[in-house]
Amino acid sequence: MPKPVTKHPFIPLPEFCPNQACPYHDRDQAKSTRWFIKYGSFFTKARGLIHRFSCLSCGKTSSTQTFSLQYWTHSDVDYKDLDDRINCCSGYRQMGRALSLTYPVLKNRFLRLTRNYLNLIDTALSGFSLPEDIAFDGFESYVR
Repeated sequence: MPKPVTKHPFIPLPEFCPNQACPYHDRDQAKSTRWFIKYGSFFTKARGLIHRFSCLSCGKTSSTQTFSLQYWTHSDVDYKDLDDRINCCSGYRQMGRALSLTYPVLKNRFLRLTRNYLNLIDTALSGFSLPEDIAFDGFESYVR
């Protein structure tokens, strides 16, 4: 049986189990105990050495790439640069030329970035309740 993983500065450790049915899928539960063990590693041309982990509760395996924004991609994109260009109202062609990316790759990274922003907004507003009903209309707004 593999030994429990100790914190290593070069190996990003998983924060929670990717299995939604596992009790360690909850970040708070996973934070309080060592729920995983090192489960080997593999090498990829795009990323180099990737470390794998196995959940001690459900047996689900994951890797350092599982929770990465670069998951299942073959090239890295500087998301900070991409975000700056989007916020400066650059067009897809202009961004593609500047970053040496094709339109499908650029669109994929843009959608990944927007999903993460939506998740961030959802998390930030989860404890916030509105004191009144509110309606959003894309065409007109009324202010009193």
